[in-house]
Amino acid sequence: MNKKTLVIFLIAFALGGAASSYLLGLLTAGGDKPSAETAKSKPAGRPDWMAPEEAVKALDLAARPKAMGAPASAPEERERSLKVGVIGPESGDEAAYGLAVVDGVMMAAERFNAGGGLGGKKFEVLHFDNKGGDALTREIFNNLVGQGAIAVFAAPTGWSTFAATHLANSSGTILMSVGSRRQIGRSGDYVFQYSLSENIAVDDLMKFAAGELGYKIYAVVTSSAYDYSLDLSSHFKRTISAQGGAIAVETDTYDTFTGENNISAVVQVLKNNPTMPQAVIYTGGAKEGAVIAQAIAEAGLKLPIIGGEDLFNDGFLKGGEAVRGSLVYATFSPDNGAPETAEFMKSHAEKNSGAPDRFTALAYDAFNVVADSVKAADSLKSSKVKKALLGGKESHGVTGATGWDADGVAVKHPFIYRVEAGKGGEKFVPVKR
Repeated sequence: MNKKTLVIFLIAFALGGAASSYLLGLLTAGGDKPSAETAKSKPAGRPDWMAPEEAVKALDLAARPKAMGAPASAPEERERSLKVGVIGPESGDEAAYGLAVVDGVMMAAERFNAGGGLGGKKFEVLHFDNKGGDALTREIFNNLVGQGAIAVFAAPTGWSTFAATHLANSSGTILMSVGSRRQIGRSGDYVFQYSLSENIAVDDLMKFAAGELGYKIYAVVTSSAYDYSLDLSSHFKRTISAQGGAIAVETDTYDTFTGENNISAVVQVLKNNPTMPQAVIYTGGAKEGAVIAQAIAEAGLKLPIIGGEDLFNDGFLKGGEAVRGSLVYATFSPDNGAPETAEFMKSHAEKNSGAPDRFTALAYDAFNVVADSVKAADSLKSSKVKKALLGGKESHGVTGATGWDADGVAVKHPFIYRVEAGKGGEKFVPVKR
């Protein structure tokens, strides 16, 4: 370093900031020029501490064959076993949901195995109680992946599905959420939702109400103390608007002032509204739905109830004559007359007391879809089974026909029922599939 360089450096150090940058620029521009030999060995644009570009290339090319070999390819996908898992609560308040899915998968597997299985090999069903927890769900899922499960069926309770979506995709394991009402959407290539979409169900129901019965003007009654009621009311309102109908009045059974349900206030709103609706859309539970129907009838109003699947049970029928003419939709029709449904009902009755619910029926069909996809793929590689599942023909089971959309969500249509008088009281009568 010459004298001039030293002086500039010391001044720059003392001043700091922008001044130092300027003076150091002078230092660089006006300092000692590199020799021709140095300039040639250090290409412009590469810092002094970095090896010459040609050397890096030479090192890379020389080392790759010995240390790295050819560019790495993705590891070959492994074959899975003929095991399927079921995750859901089998104890506690939500046990009914988990056990219903176990029941459906077990029934379907037994039937499939009895029919010869897959080339004589049988499916094995492994089911575990996740107690409704997220951490335990992930632990169980990883255990099933370790055992080579070709697919895992999740109960409709929240964590049973959502805690495992990332693991399903990262491990390439098919995860089938059975009966969930939550909008899973495209949660990954290996996540599927096997349930009836409210969008399709409400659209079909309202087309029947308008097309077959001539209904165009509605009241919408929500039960906001029940979270799902809020979602379902939104579906109905969007559908009415899209189909050219009208909403004369909206009200809620929940009184925010008292913190309690107030049925009489709902009836009063209906009576006082200047435009009388042709039907009342109610999106809450069956017991309250029956009470509302009775209160409407006692007020001298002749307004049928239209509602979702929660009304499709005996609790709603306890409304007696007041619920006659009501329309509801359902995922599963135990009396639809299809041979596969009759076989399913018989098999269930042999081992269980009481009728199977929609979750058992959906799980039964979901297993058959996976088993048929394994057979069609002629492989136990998950990617090929997934491709066969999405690319296969529409399947037909005890819950009706099922296809798939691009998001891995089942495309199904509901059974539509009307409440009519029967010998022993009111009953649900199928009017459309």
